[in-house]
Amino acid sequence: MKNIWKIAIFVSVLITVVLIRECTLIPDYSTSLIPYTSKISKKNYIDWDILHSAELLTDGKSLFDGMQKYASEKDILLMTNSLQPVMRVYAAYLAKENDKVHHYEILCDHLNDIAEVEVKFLQSAYRKKVGDFYMLFLYDHLSPSQKEQVDSIILFDKTNKLDARTTVMGRLSPDPRYYTRIRELYSKEYQKNALVFLARFRNQQDVDFIQHELTRFYNSDMNEALAAVCEYPAPLFLTSLFDLYTLFLDEKLSSAVDSELLFRALMSYESIKVYALLKNTIRNADSTFMRKNEVKFQRALSQVNSTYYSPLGKMIIQRKALLGL
Repeated sequence: MKNIWKIAIFVSVLITVVLIRECTLIPDYSTSLIPYTSKISKKNYIDWDILHSAELLTDGKSLFDGMQKYASEKDILLMTNSLQPVMRVYAAYLAKENDKVHHYEILCDHLNDIAEVEVKFLQSAYRKKVGDFYMLFLYDHLSPSQKEQVDSIILFDKTNKLDARTTVMGRLSPDPRYYTRIRELYSKEYQKNALVFLARFRNQQDVDFIQHELTRFYNSDMNEALAAVCEYPAPLFLTSLFDLYTLFLDEKLSSAVDSELLFRALMSYESIKVYALLKNTIRNADSTFMRKNEVKFQRALSQVNSTYYSPLGKMIIQRKALLGL
């Protein structure tokens, strides 16, 4: 009986809290906007691809169109402070379309907004942190000095968990001012995708980091290591790349390793040995190998854009013709 009473009291308190919240914490939205915000407040996901132009008029997109028509600057600000993550994302999009709101202040207020919102559209779905939506929607509205400030906050604030940090590292490397922090992100905070941005600095003391990842043939971060080699093709890495390529040819390399990145990493060196290796691969390729790898090989050639390796493109065409592909 005691447990039943405890449960009853807990439920009563919970209902009271909800009622108080409903009665006292409803923002003072414009009257014409309230029907839209009331419906949005009941949604726990977004039903249209908010990152791209809408091809279908879904219920959620229809609600947004109505909100865009009636929302004032005050309404948008109130929505950015909503307790509901979906509402905050809608607010970010509304702020993007409104030049009267203070984009910098709003964005700064959400740099630690790590609540996740699910976007479902047709057969696809993804989840993204609310703060990342604010970065995507509002960053381009900032002045150069404001952008620099926001980037610095995301990079140096050790509590920041936004995925936008990867984009920020891409923008800030290889500026020497940010080298120490990016190195710290990889070596001390174990953010593995920082390795490729660290490689852009081409600092000799980081060679061992990349080499360590390359020699762990079955590690989950091999693609980051290969991308790092593309940025910084130090001579030491070639032996490891040859070993990886042997595993690839023997079909013993993990399927998670991107063979296109492996091709690109090898082509980052203008090496007779690399050229001979790739040439022999094409010369001996069977139909199965060509179907699986020809497109990736050609893309790697295009991205490297090296006259040294360009003859291999013609060899691929000739080999395909010989195989009747």
